[in-house]
Order: sequence, then structure tokens, then C-alpha cells
Amino acid sequence: MRALLLCVLLGFTLPAEASETDLSGVWVLDLKASGTMDEILEARGTPWILRVAVRAASVTQRIEQSSPATLTITIETALKSDVLDVQTDGVSRPAPGLDGPTPTRHSWDAGGALVTTADIQLVDGPGELTLVRSRSADGGTMNQIMRVTHSDGRSVSTLRVFRLEEGG
Repeated sequence: MRALLLCVLLGFTLPAEASETDLSGVWVLDLKASGTMDEILEARGTPWILRVAVRAASVTQRIEQSSPATLTITIETALKSDVLDVQTDGVSRPAPGLDGPTPTRHSWDAGGALVTTADIQLVDGPGELTLVRSRSADGGTMNQIMRVTHSDGRSVSTLRVFRLEEGG
């Protein structure tokens, strides 16, 4: 929890050389404990019928840490599957799969939380997606805060709660 507060207070701006945050494992979304993504998806221009499908979709995140600064995050849903190779050095890299004029993302460890920001295209213009992933003290829960920020400063966010299924 302190890591999340630190991220909020510092505006997610402290890149680290290597990740101290161990999020390794297979994580399954707890739909009942999680907030809705409706506002985020609406800001992205996702059609209503897909937003309805996302509300009930199971999500699994498989996170492997191959070195202190390298993670592979496989996100699986009934709708699609994505594999993200994440470097936690804060350097901007191309972000395949994201739309926008120059889709890039960068990630860093903020002392107990993995923070990723990405340039994205919103209905009303360019924006930024911020993901903050942190593990509970007992290790069995991963909280993921998702925030979309519009170019005029407006933002919407939600909390997604994942439970450790295996590993970690």
C-alpha cells in the first residue's frame, strides 16, 4: 500500500535500474472485487457491446521475471491474448498493439509497484494509459490500477484485483 501511495505522490516518475517488485505467477481477475472498465473503454471508443463482454470476461495474467529488469506478461482473455516484454528501466519503447501517432510505453519499478505508461489514442485525441501493479503483503493478491488521462488533464481510473492461482 505504501508503494501505491508513493507512486501517487510522486506522479509515477521514479525509474529504477532493476525491478525489486516480484509479481511472478499466474494471476486471475477477481471480477467481484474489481471495478468496471466501462469509462476507460468508452474513452478509447470501444463499442457498447464489447464493453458488455469485457465486464464478464475472465482475465489471466502470467508474469515471468527472467532478470531483475525484464518481465514477460502474458494477458489472456476469451477475446484475445497479448504478450508484453517489459523492461523496467524507464526507457520509452515501441508499443505494438497500441494505437496512436507514435505508440510507446515505458515501465519502471517504483519501490514495490510496477508502473507502466503508454501513449494511446482516445476518442477525443491523444492520451496516456497508466498501469500500476502491486502485490499484497501476503503475496496472494495483485492490485492493478488502470488510469486513462486525456490531453486536457481529465482522467478516469479503476482498480482491478487479481488472485494468485499458481507460482510466485
